[in-house]
Amino acid sequence: YVMFAIGWFVVWLLPVSNIIPIPVFRQDRYLYLPSMSVIVGVAIGLENWGRRQPLKVNAMMVGALFFLASLSFLYSFSYASGHAYWHRVARQNPLTAYAQVAAGDQCAKIENMVCAEKYYRRALVIDPEHAYALNNMGALLVDLKRYEEARAILKKAIQVSPTNAMAYRNRIVLAKRSGLGKEGIPAWIEKFNRFNQKRKK
Repeated sequence: YVMFAIGWFVVWLLPVSNIIPIPVFRQDRYLYLPSMSVIVGVAIGLENWGRRQPLKVNAMMVGALFFLASLSFLYSFSYASGHAYWHRVARQNPLTAYAQVAAGDQCAKIENMVCAEKYYRRALVIDPEHAYALNNMGALLVDLKRYEEARAILKKAIQVSPTNAMAYRNRIVLAKRSGLGKEGIPAWIEKFNRFNQKRKK
């Protein structure tokens, strides 16, 4: 059984061990199948030990269940909302731009603009050419009516990712609200429509 359990664990864990980077932070589920061999092995060991010392084993199992239940209860708060989850992920991955942008998006959803700007700026410190962070930061600055800053950020967003339909959309919104570069609206509308169609396919 021991060799089978080790083999099971390795076979299921290798594809998700991030040897080849996986761009997904919610990877808890990848441990479900590898953990089965460990759980079954522990259960077999406890059953054999319990035949010799049942009181001690039963007490230990009850204590372990309470301990795991408390950990589960505390961990559940991390999944209470998207904001709570991505705030935790961003805190644990301070050098990952994607995590900072995702946390910023969650702040923007609840209209916490200060929080959103903080995370977007962190992402841009890590990766100054992160197209998604540039676009979302630009949209945020438009909403905050900081139009000159928004124009510079969205200009860079388009330079970094010239096929990003949403960057053109945000640039159109900026021009309509502020009048900055409004002569470019027809060209941006054409590019938005073209690249948005490609994005949907």
